[in-house]
Amino acid sequence: MKNSLKTLFFSILSVMLISCQKDTEFLITNGQVGKITKETKISKLDSLFPNDSIVKRYQPGNLKVASELFIYQKGGKKLLEIIPAKFSDNNQQISYVEILDERYKTAEGLNVKSTFGEFAKKYKISSIENMINNIMVSFEGQDFYIVIDKAFLPADLKFDTTTKVSKTQIPDDAPLKYFSVSW
Repeated sequence: MKNSLKTLFFSILSVMLISCQKDTEFLITNGQVGKITKETKISKLDSLFPNDSIVKRYQPGNLKVASELFIYQKGGKKLLEIIPAKFSDNNQQISYVEILDERYKTAEGLNVKSTFGEFAKKYKISSIENMINNIMVSFEGQDFYIVIDKAFLPADLKFDTTTKVSKTQIPDDAPLKYFSVSW
């Protein structure tokens, strides 16, 4: 009886550990995007994504160190765009990750297909930056930020870079142009 209870306990524990692992494969948290942490070095990406393709784009004149890396799942689906902290060597850490696949989600279930309104309901906005063609929205205590195309803003804000944009001026149904993490 004790052996069967032990076996049952370890079976349940194993299933829980495996399911927790699966749940975090695409989880976005502070300091982490799925398998990538803010300590991950560019040189370690191959071992983190052994079944996926990593495409490197190099700076002109420097074919030794990639300036951008794209991770594609087998079958061609683009997962992530990654930019290293510096372009000096492959042992650099990652400074920027653009989320391209909707399976990558925050703990609240938000992803690249979510709208501005969904993010604004779940997170407190810390800043809204008015740029030439976009606005960038950062959230208090979060590594991620979202970018929204100004085409979705009221007409008087579309071509204005000096006016401070408020949360109420951004339509709740505005889609994300970019969903990114920066360390």
